[in-house]
Amino acid sequence: MPGREVVLARLRRPWGRHGELLAEIHTDWPGERFVPGARYAVELPDGTRREVTIRGWRRLGDRDLLALEGVDGIGDAEDLAGGLVLASAESLPDLAEGEPCQADLPGLAVELPDGRRVGVVEGIEEAPGGDLVVVRLDGGGEALVPLAPAITREIDPAAGRVVIDPPEGLLDPDRAVPAGRPGRRSPRKGSGR
Repeated sequence: MPGREVVLARLRRPWGRHGELLAEIHTDWPGERFVPGARYAVELPDGTRREVTIRGWRRLGDRDLLALEGVDGIGDAEDLAGGLVLASAESLPDLAEGEPCQADLPGLAVELPDGRRVGVVEGIEEAPGGDLVVVRLDGGGEALVPLAPAITREIDPAAGRVVIDPPEGLLDPDRAVPAGRPGRRSPRKGSGR
């Protein structure tokens, strides 16, 4: 897929004996993205790519399961575990006016309201309470900043910045989360719209 791509899902592991995969969904509209017949690329952990066709998507409790054509058993599903389901950004519908795409956030400078730079956006992480901006702090370490209007005041990809107004202690390097944690989204890819 040429051009910029966004991550729609991360394939975690096989689920059951019929080739379904437990998936970490990175789109707000899985029912629209994962319709039977939709075609995407999967980038495997070793960097190789494979084209896939969606056979189905379903929720099972709080889990998301994806079924792909030609993936009919545990062995087939294991071959795709850890892969990222990618879509061309151009193939996705436009966002509402003024709404930034999560794929545009990595690499943006993170500033305080007074203009002081504190770090750079490394990615977005989903959490039960809402999305978090993963910030690599200029002073070392990493912080998870809630993507909430009370804290994330402005997102301006054109200006190359995100303005945050963090509560006391949120950016304290001694309390920051160590970098390199497994399970975080790839900083070079964004999240599906």
